[in-house]
Amino acid sequence: QKVLSGHSKWVKAVKLTKEGDRIFSGSSDGSIKMWDVESGKCELTMSGHDGYVKAVDISDNGVVVFSGGDDKTVRSWDTQTGVLRLTMKGHTGAVM
Repeated sequence: QKVLSGHSKWVKAVKLTKEGDRIFSGSSDGSIKMWDVESGKCELTMSGHDGYVKAVDISDNGVVVFSGGDDKTVRSWDTQTGVLRLTMKGHTGAVM
């Protein structure tokens, strides 16, 4: 059993890659973290949401992670670098 420690607030969303080797977690601290399943280590932190991250999903090829949150945005992130690729605005409420 492993405990993945690193977020400073509650984790609200979790997604496992289809290969089962990485976990993405979204937190009320506004960040998304990428974890190595075997080692339990955080490999990447992506920050930018204002408020809770309530949804995470991964592209089929694992190159992009998508996040949605209380700030009414959907964001896409590069899973190799952690760089924010796109911020999509227009929702009238939190994205879950």
